[in-house]
Amino acid sequence: MMVSGWSEYTSRRSYQIGDYISHQGDPGIEMYIVEKGSVAIIREEAGKPPFPLSSHSAGAMIGEIGLLQHAPRSASIIATEPTDILVLSRDDFFSAPTMASRRQCSTRSSTGCSPQTSAGLRPHSQSTAYMSAWVRSLRRTAHWPN
Repeated sequence: MMVSGWSEYTSRRSYQIGDYISHQGDPGIEMYIVEKGSVAIIREEAGKPPFPLSSHSAGAMIGEIGLLQHAPRSASIIATEPTDILVLSRDDFFSAPTMASRRQCSTRSSTGCSPQTSAGLRPHSQSTAYMSAWVRSLRRTAHWPN
């Protein structure tokens, strides 16, 4: 999969079967795009076997909620076959040109730009709009299904 124009913002990591990509409780500072292979999302509780929540294959974007909300991971991500992942950090996500331009006020009212939260981010609903725009941008420049 080629992600034109995003290579300077992402890094590629490779995992083998059973490798953890992220652990439940880790800080939500990255999101992941499955480039090749597949992963399982599992919830872990002490004294209980892991509980599978979902599985994802090439083209899937995972971890975006933790990145946008700057929240701990609610589940672990494990490779279920040899897997290549594109990693986008929170800082790079918000500094990428597409997102940086989205962070500028697209509409102005008499009071100016909408307020940012104390963390320097727009409220969650606006961050979700940024993510949607980013996904649309990736789909235009990559060979992804819609």
